[in-house]
Amino acid sequence: MHHKILASYHVMTYGDINFYGKVGFSVVSEEIIQAPHNLSYPKGWLAKPVLDDEILPITGKPSCLKPLDNPALW
Repeated sequence: MHHKILASYHVMTYGDINFYGKVGFSVVSEEIIQAPHNLSYPKGWLAKPVLDDEILPITGKPSCLKPLDNPALW
């Protein structure tokens, strides 16, 4: 019996979709992937799938790099 483990890998960023959209990022809802902080510009929460063609939901709240872990930046 074979079991398939589903994993979802994404690269996330918070920025201008007009820029990041050129390299494959899409706007993602916080219902799919939560942001590490409250967003002042929700349409700037962007994801790019790494292994799949679709953005799959993840459970829990992701963290970010320490220099960006400041609510004032979000």
